[in-house]
Amino acid sequence: MLYVLINKKNGVIMRMEARDTSDGEYSGNVSYTLNESKGAFFVAESEAQAKKVIRQDSHWYNSSSEHPCHGNVKVSELEVKELVYSK
Repeated sequence: MLYVLINKKNGVIMRMEARDTSDGEYSGNVSYTLNESKGAFFVAESEAQAKKVIRQDSHWYNSSSEHPCHGNVKVSELEVKELVYSK
């Protein structure tokens, strides 16, 4: 099963923007930040992983596609939902 983060107030599925940070002091890094409009949808492989993203913010230099930083997202407005799809 796959899981997404949803904004409880407006129903928007959270996305994750990847940004090149190689011009900073940590050259070669990419930062990943949650948002509502840019990048790929954030999809977790387990409910536990999705809940961990809500509970624990990552610093931009420690962020990853599996654990993006919160950015300007209010995590109190997020909930985990199972991604349901059909053919």
